[in-house]
Amino acid sequence: MSVVTHLAAVLSIGAAFSLVTQSLFLRLSTRDGDPADAALIVISVNLLVLFPSIVILYFPDYGLTSTSVASFTATGTSGTVISRLLKYTNIIKIGARRTEPITATNALFATTFGVVFLDETLTLSHGIGILLINVGVSAIA
Repeated sequence: MSVVTHLAAVLSIGAAFSLVTQSLFLRLSTRDGDPADAALIVISVNLLVLFPSIVILYFPDYGLTSTSVASFTATGTSGTVISRLLKYTNIIKIGARRTEPITATNALFATTFGVVFLDETLTLSHGIGILLINVGVSAIA
């Protein structure tokens, strides 16, 4: 395996671990709180930490077009605001151990939308992986 493949695996595991710890901390913090408060705090921290990093890394050649700005705006609205409110509410209602596997079905939706709207191809291994994720989610639910 190449260095890039190892790096990708390490980064993927790190992302998975970070998402799990996020859900655990969220569950602890919202025992008496509101999911909207949690979403507001998380989005604020993301803006304070991530936005300056992005500006520093990509300055000065942004290469933004009107399509990319519209896409980023839609991504921020749907992914950051709406999905977090729904996810945080779900963690409060049914717990992190049930919510996280269900959110793992995002691969199914991302693949379906990619194939339908972006003319992407579905490989056999990708399809089998999505099937296994959904079987696991069904077993947990």
